[in-house]
Amino acid sequence: MTLNRRTTLQTLFALTLASSFLLGGCRKVEELNEAVTMKLDPSLNRAEKSLLRQDVLRLMRYELGGTPGRWFAPVFGGNSGAHALRFLDARVNYLLSERVKFDSRLKLLSSGFFGEEREVVTMAQNVGTVVYFVAAIDQIQNNLPRPRVGFQIGNSKIPVQGPRIGIIQLGAGYSPDRDTPTRIGTLIHEARHSDCSRRPSNAEFQQLINGNTAAVGFCGNLHGICPAGHAFAGYAACDDHAWGSYAVEGVFQSEVARRCISCTERERQSAAMSAADSFSRVRRLDALLAGTLGAPVMTTFDQNLTADMKKLLKRLRKERMAEGKNAEAEVEASAEEL
Repeated sequence: MTLNRRTTLQTLFALTLASSFLLGGCRKVEELNEAVTMKLDPSLNRAEKSLLRQDVLRLMRYELGGTPGRWFAPVFGGNSGAHALRFLDARVNYLLSERVKFDSRLKLLSSGFFGEEREVVTMAQNVGTVVYFVAAIDQIQNNLPRPRVGFQIGNSKIPVQGPRIGIIQLGAGYSPDRDTPTRIGTLIHEARHSDCSRRPSNAEFQQLINGNTAAVGFCGNLHGICPAGHAFAGYAACDDHAWGSYAVEGVFQSEVARRCISCTERERQSAAMSAADSFSRVRRLDALLAGTLGAPVMTTFDQNLTADMKKLLKRLRKERMAEGKNAEAEVEASAEEL
């Protein structure tokens, strides 16, 4: 069995939606912690929630010293672990369990986004990009003025405006069996898939429907096919354009390996191995690191979605506080009756 550290898109949603579909249930979501806006889906069990909170807390405590590398600040917006956390939080809004079955919630007409794959163990996958493609194709095919596909968070329906809806689904490989740097690197990698420099044209979406994923590869930084001679030759497990998810993860892990003074030696060694693996999947790596391919573009056309999600989280926090006060009042009333 080959360990596939993450598989971003598994299925081509060449579809017509007969009606508006809501993803997720009405059970309550949880905050990951007070420092970030990321939210935990009710489908996650206690162990999965604990592991995610542990990993984000460890990232918050990464202390990077020494001289920064050339590309860390252009990618993450600064040279500290806090900047990497902000990068992650801006692109990941919702974390789901691997047990969530998307094919039971969306109507699919065909499958096989990447064709046949090796038997793999998935660490995590960014399904927000797929959900955005579903919403956009539905909007185009039905000549709608706005997307009608939504994502249900608690009792609120979030419109799917772009990949920055940030839905990450954990895989079986996201477990204590993998070390913390590997899991954190996976989250950083998947977060990059939430970026889309421009909205694909209707013609490009039509090519996607016809099975040409390369036509929209720039949106969500989709993986390309690894070249002949590569360990994953013939599989969609490489960056075939500048500053994709593997390049971003490689930059992050190489800086952790070289500069993290709050990390253990084992953590730095793990980060170095992850960086080597990520960079091995970047085509034209030398040209990328030399700057020949240009600086990374870290903006996205749906940039304001993160602000919308923050507003939602504030509302959810207020609702939770109100529910807590109501529960206290009920207890007090019951005590008085006794």
